[in-house]
Amino acid sequence: MVALDATAAADRLVDALVSARAITSPRVEAAFRAVPRHLFVPHVPVEAAYRDEAIPTKLLDGRPVSSASQPAIVAVMLEQLDVAPGQSVLEIGAGTGYNAALLRRLVGPGGRVVTVDIDQDIVDGARAHLAAAGVEGVEVVCGDGGSGHPAGAPYDRIVLTVGAWDIAPAWWDQLAPGGRFLAPLSLRGTQRCVAFENHGDRLESVSVCDCGFMRLRGGSRGPETVVHAGPVTLTVDNDVDAAALPEILGRPAGEVAIGVPLSTSELWGGLALWLALHDPGHCTLHAAWPKDDDPPVPVAAAFTSGDVQVGWSPATFDGTSLAVLAGGPAGVAVYSYGEGAGGAERLVETVSRWAARGRPGSRSLEMRVVPVSAPPPAGDGWMKIPKRWTSVFVRWL
Repeated sequence: MVALDATAAADRLVDALVSARAITSPRVEAAFRAVPRHLFVPHVPVEAAYRDEAIPTKLLDGRPVSSASQPAIVAVMLEQLDVAPGQSVLEIGAGTGYNAALLRRLVGPGGRVVTVDIDQDIVDGARAHLAAAGVEGVEVVCGDGGSGHPAGAPYDRIVLTVGAWDIAPAWWDQLAPGGRFLAPLSLRGTQRCVAFENHGDRLESVSVCDCGFMRLRGGSRGPETVVHAGPVTLTVDNDVDAAALPEILGRPAGEVAIGVPLSTSELWGGLALWLALHDPGHCTLHAAWPKDDDPPVPVAAAFTSGDVQVGWSPATFDGTSLAVLAGGPAGVAVYSYGEGAGGAERLVETVSRWAARGRPGSRSLEMRVVPVSAPPPAGDGWMKIPKRWTSVFVRWL
C-alpha cells in the first residue's frame, strides 16, 4: 500500500514539475520517476516527501545546515547541468543522497558519480538511503567540499548543492576542459544558481536562475558577517559593526513608499540582485516568529515552516540604521529602523533606477569568472565583484 501511495504521489509531483517547466527534458523526467524520494527522507510521511518543499534534515544550534532541497530547484539545476550518459560528475553537498541518485540515473552504467559532504553522519545517512533505494555506483566521501575530490578528477560536471561565496581553486582545477560547473553563487549576499562552461582561462555563464541555499561550511566558506538578534538574522557580505542591531530594531523610524508596483517574483528575480550590486550597505534579513505573534520587522516574502513563520527581505545596513524593503498593508515599501532615513531614501532611489532600466531579471544576466589577477573582460556594462580567488563580472544584456 505504501509503495502504491508513493508511486501515485511521485507521479503527481513529477507531473506538476513538468507542467511548471521545472522539468523540460525526457531524461530528467525519467530520472525523477525512477528514484523514490521518500526513501531518502524516511523521517517524514510519504505524502510529505512528495510535496514540492525543502525538508530540513540536520540542525546545528537550532539552525538547518543540511536538507533535502525543494524538488523544483533540484529539477531546474539538473536541466542546467545537462548531464550526458557516460560522464563523470562531482557533487559537493551529499545531503540525503537523493540528488546523487538522480545523477547516477542520468550518467548511466558507463558514468560515475562522486558526492562529498563535510559531516560523517550525513555521509552515513546518504549511503544508507542509496542502499535502501537500490542505487549502486555512487561514491560517497566524507571531506571538506572546498577541496573537491582530486582522486577522481577530471570531472565533466561539478555541481554544488550548497551556496558558495567564491569558486574554490580545487573545483576549477578538477573541472575538465569544456566541462560545466554549476553552483548557487553569492553575489554580494544574493544567490543565483549559475551554470558555467570552462574555457580554461575563464568560466562563462550559460544559464542563470534564482535560488536560495544553505551556505558551504569548511575552509572555503565565505567571509559573510551573520548577526543574530532574537528571531532576526542579518547576513552582510562585507565587514560592518552590527553590535547595535538589537537596539536598532527596537527603534522603528518610519515607512517610505517605493512608488513602483512590485510582485514578489520581480523582487527576488531581479530587484534583489540590482540592490546587491548597486547598494554598498546591502544585506539580507531573515526573520522567524511564532504564527500567532506579530513579526518583529516587516518581511517581503513569508511562508510557514513547521510552527513558525519565516521571511526574507533585502535590506541596507550601516551600523547605526537599517532599512528593509518589505511587504506591508499598502504593498511593498521601505521600513527604516534606527537613526536617520538616509538608508531608506537610498533604497527607494535604487529601486527607481532599476525600474527605469526596464526591471532586469536573472534570465538576462551574463556572468564571467576569471582568476583574481586577470584583466576585466572587454565590452561595456560589466560590474566587478571581487572575491578571494576570483573576480566575478556581471552585466545585464
